[in-house]
Amino acid sequence: MNETSFSTDHQPETATRKHLSIDQEIALLEKKLALKRESLRKAETNQKIIVGGMMLALAEHDSVARKRLVELIEKHVKRPADVKRIEPLVAAMKEQNAETVHA
Repeated sequence: MNETSFSTDHQPETATRKHLSIDQEIALLEKKLALKRESLRKAETNQKIIVGGMMLALAEHDSVARKRLVELIEKHVKRPADVKRIEPLVAAMKEQNAETVHA
């Protein structure tokens, strides 16, 4: 009879995982997860910047869009720090709206 040796480990160990304890593997995976989350947050922030820039450019040249943007800002921006930060922008847009009405 021919004896065949079977291994229960069908996946070769990689050099990086060969000597890691369970705690080390968990820490490595947590680090990878944190990097992925950071990457997703950066992508989301960049998307917001692009859309915000587009909306401001549209509002600069379109009085209807500018009026609507002011309404949306006043309705949805509630955090005092955010309101204060964009207050000059909203005031300028309102002033432009008033000039458009009187023109």
